[in-house]
Parts: sequence; C-alpha cells; structure tokens
Amino acid sequence: MSEKKIRVATQKMMAYPKHEVYEDSYELHKCLHCKEEYLSQGILEEEVEFCPLHINFAYCIECEETADKSEMTEVSETEFYCSECFVPRCSECNEPMEKDAGKFCSKQCYNEYMGDIMEDEYKDR
Repeated sequence: MSEKKIRVATQKMMAYPKHEVYEDSYELHKCLHCKEEYLSQGILEEEVEFCPLHINFAYCIECEETADKSEMTEVSETEFYCSECFVPRCSECNEPMEKDAGKFCSKQCYNEYMGDIMEDEYKDR
C-alpha cells in the first residue's frame, strides 16, 4: 500500500493588520476595484469592500464604478456618486437641478425651506 503525499503551497496575499482586540479570524475578500483577493477581519466596512491598496476608494451607487473618494461626490457617509452620475437636487423638493444651481431650484422652495426652519425654531422655544 503506497501513501499519497499532499503538497501544500504557500501564497503571499495582501492583508489588513490584525486587530488583537477582536476575536474574529481573517476572512478572504475580493477588492471591488482591482478584483485581487486579500485577508481582513472585516472590522470596518472599507476592509470588506476594498483591499489595503484601495482603502480610499468608493463605488458609485448609480453606475457601480469605483474610483478614489476624492474624485467622487459624497452625498452621505456611505453613498457616493461619480462625476458623470451626480445630479444635484433641490434641498426642499428633491428635484434634479443644473450642476451650479445652488441648494434650491426656485425661490418658492427656498421660502418653504426657510419657513420650515423658522417654524422649527419657534417650536423649540
């Protein structure tokens, strides 16, 4: 009877530094930008989506393209738009506006917004 030998090969792989405070073990993830596999405990959302080389990247919630956060428009802490997909919206009625239109699409929306602010301040007294 002959014994079969198994050959084990090691592979170098990117990994986020292990956080000793957490008991979670490393998990294999795939970078949304470069598609490379890397290891992470998945403590932070960025560690689950992007490899250590692309931690400052985000994806557009409209077209799902990835790019450096500095090249994208942040609409909330977790929502980004690329320059092609971003359309500014009125702060009052949420209607799409021209790129350099300001915060409101019309004087009426501005007046309604300010009226709401004044009413809220009056109620808080």
